[in-house]
Amino acid sequence: MFSINYVQPVGDLEYDQRYKGPGASELTQSVDTRHIDVTDIRNQANDFNLDDQGFEAVRVAFDFDDYQNDDAIREHLYPQVIEYLRDQLKASEVLIFDHTYRSTSLWTKPSITGRQ
Repeated sequence: MFSINYVQPVGDLEYDQRYKGPGASELTQSVDTRHIDVTDIRNQANDFNLDDQGFEAVRVAFDFDDYQNDDAIREHLYPQVIEYLRDQLKASEVLIFDHTYRSTSLWTKPSITGRQ
C-alpha cells in the first residue's frame, strides 16, 4: 500500500507553473491522502497506450549520465527529452518546467549512535 497526497486548494489557486507561483503554504491548506496499490507494469508495458490509458510505459536511453548536475540536465538532457516527446506525441511545443533528481547516495546516513 502506498500513500499519495492530493492538494485540496481553497479558492482559485490556478497558475502557470512555468513561472514562479504561490508558495507551498498557499497550496497545501488541505490534503486529501489516498492509499493505493502500486504495481510494477514493466512486464505488461504493451498493455498500456496513451490513447486508452493516458500513459505509456517506454524505455528510452538518452545520451546523458550527469544527473547530479542541474545545469548539465537543462543544457544537455532537456533538449533530448523535448525532441523525443515532440516526435512521439507529434507536438508543436514541449516545455519542461522542472525536474527532480533523487538519490540516497547524496544523503548522509546516520550512524548506529544517531550521530552523523
